[in-house]
Formats: sequence, structure tokens, C-alpha cells
Amino acid sequence: MLAEQVDGRVLDVGAGTGLLSLFLAQDTAYLITALEIDAAVASQCGDNFNASPFADRLNVLQVDACMYKPEHKVDWIICNPPFFDNDLPSPDADRNRARHQQTLTYAFIARQFPDWLSDQGYCAVLMPFDRVTETMDIFRQAGWNIHARVDIKNKPSAKPSCTGFLFTKKSTEESAVYDISIRDESMHYSNAFVDLLKPYYLNL
Repeated sequence: MLAEQVDGRVLDVGAGTGLLSLFLAQDTAYLITALEIDAAVASQCGDNFNASPFADRLNVLQVDACMYKPEHKVDWIICNPPFFDNDLPSPDADRNRARHQQTLTYAFIARQFPDWLSDQGYCAVLMPFDRVTETMDIFRQAGWNIHARVDIKNKPSAKPSCTGFLFTKKSTEESAVYDISIRDESMHYSNAFVDLLKPYYLNL
């Protein structure tokens, strides 16, 4: 879906070291802005961007997304928010902000991201599978529609570990539902996983 549009603006919220932004930059002509709250991680993200062939289209900002004020509406928002909610926090405050849902909560995402997104835009969010029912309700109550969903399993017989959603503000047909297994039952990488990620990883 992301590769169907070859230009436009993307916001990568909670970008980490910039892996998803680099994936997108490889396949599209997007102008990509990455937001990362942790200073050391944002610095590494910037180094990764500068070392890539796409440096002129990539920019990282070390900022709390909750304080961010975009200059432009964007066509896509991609977000891999902190997975930890009620888990025991670390004594390191920066690590807590990066890994725990202290500010970048699903409620914030559902409420704030529509203001950043163009009317025809999409928002892709990854979440733990055990938060899906709760989070779907949060997004629907905020006026989002579900365009697609993919459940990600470690192997075909396993329960999904996480789920990716593609949300949109515009009306959409009934959402498409997919699943993918990272490994087969013999614990080798599955054909579907290899086909999906081989363009980005040298050793698949």
C-alpha cells in the first residue's frame, strides 16, 4: 500500500534508529521526517540517514511527539509506539520514555494524528496483539476507519504477537485482514516473510 504512491510527505513517529524510514526511502520518493524522543537514538538515526543514498529526503528531529508542531500536513504517518504500558519501568528516565507508554499513548495517537494528516492520508500503527480490541475501540471512537489489518505470528500455529493497522480518516470499504508468519513450523523463515523483507535485508 505504501509503495502505491511515489511522492508526498511522511512522518515517522517514534522512529528509533530510522529503519522504517529507510525502508520507505528505498522504495519511494517521499520526503520523510522522523521524530525520536531519545537524544542518543535520534543521533544514531541521523547518522544512519546521512550514510544512506537518500539523505536528501530524510530528516530526524529529536523531539517528544506530544510537543511536535508540524509545518505541513502529511500523506502518511507511520508509528511504532512503545509497547510497554503497565510493565515495571526502568530507573533510566530516557529509556522509560522510549519504551513505555508515558506520552505516546494510543489515545494521544488517535486524537492528535488526524490534525497532522491530509484528508486522503493514511496512518500505519503497530501494536501488541493483546491490546488490539481496546485500541480499535479508541481509534473508532476518535473517528478513524480501518483500511487494513495484518496479524503477525512467530509461526503459523502460534497466537499473533503483534498487529499492524492501516487507519484512514476517509470512508473506506470493509477492512482487509491478513496474517503473516515470520517462521514456518520448522522455525525457518517463511516464504512470505522472505518475499516481504528480502529487498531490505542482505542475509534473507
